[in-house]
Amino acid sequence: MIAVIFALVSCKGEKPEIDKAKTAVEACLKAIDKGEYAKVKTEYYSTEFGSGETEEELSGKFKKLKEVTGDMQSFEVKESSLNEEPGEDAKIILVYAVKHARVTTLEKFVVIIEEGKYKITLHDIRNE
Repeated sequence: MIAVIFALVSCKGEKPEIDKAKTAVEACLKAIDKGEYAKVKTEYYSTEFGSGETEEELSGKFKKLKEVTGDMQSFEVKESSLNEEPGEDAKIILVYAVKHARVTTLEKFVVIIEEGKYKITLHDIRNE
């Protein structure tokens, strides 16, 4: 019985750390603000999340968002949690208040470890 439990635990992915997830998300926010949309798609978004649209589509969305919100001025973590569901890889959920020139947004990120790197698998943006 102990060997079976050990085998199940050892198959589970690496447990993500909130501070490392924050580092990845904050680098992503800075890349978005700088207009480095290709970098966002390839370096910060997970393979599955990034494959949902082309670089041109993603770039267009971020450009429209920037037209409405203005330049990013600051960001602050409002919530952070580690979600560990049985049978699933652990994930970090982070919610940021992002202050832009014209409006503040609440941005929710779900971060996983993919091939040893912290990757965003969900990025939801709403008005505060």
